[in-house]
Amino acid sequence: MPEHIRALVVILFLAAFVFIFAQRAALTIVNREDYVRWRNLWFSLTLVAFLSYNYWIYALISALFIRFNLQRDKEHPLAYFFLLLYVIPAAPIDVPGFGVVNFLFTMTQFRLLALVILLPAFLYLRRQKDTQPFGSTTADKLFLLFQ
Repeated sequence: MPEHIRALVVILFLAAFVFIFAQRAALTIVNREDYVRWRNLWFSLTLVAFLSYNYWIYALISALFIRFNLQRDKEHPLAYFFLLLYVIPAAPIDVPGFGVVNFLFTMTQFRLLALVILLPAFLYLRRQKDTQPFGSTTADKLFLLFQ
């Protein structure tokens, strides 16, 4: 049996125990359907990560899975972000450039989730009437200075 399949079996076995033990605590915060959806998404993305053999295939399939789940559950985008943050390690993958530019930027799991989950949530909140515009609070200005 290949080494990565053995690692997958161990990870899925350990994760099953974690999800079983965390279920009681999680069900005090969210309903059962959301918990089951989150658990299944985590297992699906872990399987895709181990079986795809290519980061870009994983990124495409995981983006589709995440968007599909977010369309069904629009209330918890931040929960999806933190749940899926460590499905795979944050190993950097360089996005190749054109001509004299060697690479455009480095893609990680964090950036993939930010593009798929946080950016659409930001754009949605920006259109809401009762949301303060970005940059109007001191925290926003300090965040911009940090960047």
